Amino acid sequence: MATCAGSQPTSIGGISANCGDTFFANQTRIGRLIGAGIEHFFAKDWSVKVEYDYMDFGRRSVLFTDGEQGFFTEEIHQKVNVVKVGIDYHFDFRAAAPSGSVSGSIPLKAKALDDPVERVLAFAVVDVSKQSVSSAVGTLIAPYKDLDTSGLRILLLGEGGTYKYPTDTGAIRGVYSGGDFLAGYAWEGDNYSINLLTGINALNHTLSAIDTENRVQGTAIGAKVRGDAWINPTPKTLTYGEAEYSTAFKTFYTRAKLGYDPTAAMGIFVGPEVVALGDERFHQWRAGAHLTQLKMGRVQIDISAGYAKDSIVGSGAYGTMELNTNF
Repeated sequence: MATCAGSQPTSIGGISANCGDTFFANQTRIGRLIGAGIEHFFAKDWSVKVEYDYMDFGRRSVLFTDGEQGFFTEEIHQKVNVVKVGIDYHFDFRAAAPSGSVSGSIPLKAKALDDPVERVLAFAVVDVSKQSVSSAVGTLIAPYKDLDTSGLRILLLGEGGTYKYPTDTGAIRGVYSGGDFLAGYAWEGDNYSINLLTGINALNHTLSAIDTENRVQGTAIGAKVRGDAWINPTPKTLTYGEAEYSTAFKTFYTRAKLGYDPTAAMGIFVGPEVVALGDERFHQWRAGAHLTQLKMGRVQIDISAGYAKDSIVGSGAYGTMELNTNF
């Protein structure tokens, strides 16, 4: 950004710019990668790994512009050193398919004694609202016991999406991506499931144009807490709530829904839901209806839709579809 006293233009390194000018650039490069790592099993289905990667994208001239008449080029040699540490769960697909519920909640009927132990809940979510589309994939892991037994839980999540919002100089499109690593404890009972988790969260927001009024851009790493509770007061009724907050851009999400099973004890619930979400850029609340625990083989499908009110883009509609299955 050009800095100067008063309101007169300044010259830095032969580049003329007005006070407050910000120069930006965008370039895609092809480079080379060299890496090595090691992985070690510390339990039957669990391993820990460490990996080092070196990336070199060469030396190239990059054009910087202020979006108007100002521009300059700079030669940049980009090198990246990355160290990765991770935990892997190794699936055993030789096990027979279970006959009980495949949802992340407590089944409404007990499992047979010969059902396989299910330690992993895999899920995917797609959410659409006015001027935005987002998605997420993740897994909830019970490393030592099954998902229907109280104990340690690990949540891994990757997310991303795109959005657009208006400004005084035109619409700006944003692209975001992020990831979570959370751990905590689950309490499981005959008619309830409660998870309390905490850990770290990373988010990156990239904008199509400069917006000095928007604090939600670039990369932020923060602490994150999450809690959710699924309760069946009776076999035909459902209450569910979830809430999470990250210090990265002060991002939050809360959801509550009630359900009733109109089927012959199939565990498919319909009813109302309310949602509130947002960050330092926007706040949004939603009111709609949901269809929960619709089953297709081993996959459970949850669908919700309704009205959304956004502090930036105004009123609109939203729709969410969630898929999950247990292993």
